[in-house]
Amino acid sequence: MSYAILAFLFLALCHFVYESIIAPSLRLKLRFELFKLRDDLRTLKNEYGSDLDDRHFHYLQDSLNVLIRFLPRFEIGNLALAASQINNDPQLKKRMEARAKILDDCQIAQATNIRNKSIEIAARAVRVNGGAWGFYVVPIALTFAVYKSVNEKVRAIILVRGRCRKSVSQDGKSQISQLAPQSPQATMGGPWLLRPCISPRPRVSDARISFRVTDRR
Repeated sequence: MSYAILAFLFLALCHFVYESIIAPSLRLKLRFELFKLRDDLRTLKNEYGSDLDDRHFHYLQDSLNVLIRFLPRFEIGNLALAASQINNDPQLKKRMEARAKILDDCQIAQATNIRNKSIEIAARAVRVNGGAWGFYVVPIALTFAVYKSVNEKVRAIILVRGRCRKSVSQDGKSQISQLAPQSPQATMGGPWLLRPCISPRPRVSDARISFRVTDRR
């Protein structure tokens, strides 16, 4: 029981360190990358002017702003809830599909590259925000994996030993049946009697067999 309490305390400490130190630092790095992408997009708009459609520019800038603002909330549960709401609302789903189609039609490679990088940063944010679950899921997964591996090895050893014992017993019986005569009359004939004497050894294969010939008369 004491080991379980210590293990839970250690996991809680790791969770605290990750959520208070590691995750905020990683999110800050991702936010800076999003700031850079937004600055690159604005610079791209100044360079291309009207060649970069206003809808493409505003939609892409809005998506970057949403990522910057809600970066700590990009988690698996929230994404699943958002996907469920989109599927249950036909109008919202239609708007999302139309907006995605407009962004897909952008002909400027730099703008498309900015969009792809923002999607990659969003995926990294999901991993960072859900990284604390690794302290609980990974030990359980390793425990089940080790248990399964050990169980398979023990089962294989038991099967091998069982087969070896079966083969040894079958070989021993066959050797004894071959060495021992069925009847003295059939073996020697007449009044002679053949009596086998096996030397006391633990293994049948190493047993030495000697024969004593006695006369009934």
